[in-house]
Amino acid sequence: MRDDDDAVARDLERMRVVDARGRVDALARVASKELVVVWFTRDDCAACRAFAPRVVALARRRAATCDVVAVACDDARATTAADDDGAGDDGVWRAVVATAADARAVNAILRALAVATLPAVVVVRRDARAVVTTWGRAALVARGDDVVDAWRRGESGLNPFGALARCVARALSACAPA
Repeated sequence: MRDDDDAVARDLERMRVVDARGRVDALARVASKELVVVWFTRDDCAACRAFAPRVVALARRRAATCDVVAVACDDARATTAADDDGAGDDGVWRAVVATAADARAVNAILRALAVATLPAVVVVRRDARAVVTTWGRAALVARGDDVVDAWRRGESGLNPFGALARCVARALSACAPA
């Protein structure tokens, strides 16, 4: 974990989101799942629009494990019809980027994470308050929503040798002297 990961995780926790009744609250107060998947997007970005169905599918299929938050990096699109759990009808929370200070906070988070292109997907473990990966977009494209299991283990989801490494670790621990 990088030194700034904790600060970024705290900034993400403080990010304001819209709840089911249209009230605004900090993400840390409304998120209840183990993982928070933060999707940075723009309306005028063709890649963002093409990627949107993947994120919505993740939000719907992995609702028990992940809170998915959309952060509009271009305007204040915070309002959405919401389900009873607070997420929008597509299963995605909407971040409030309504002021210049909100936009500066989003830009600071993107800079701290070295995110240079959109759409970007950042995954945070709430319990450890740690950034799991900033490569969530690539992992989601490569592995679909099954990548959530890797994220839960604290992996980026992109290591092709991850399963082999876990197998070797189990074999070595079985050979360790008691």
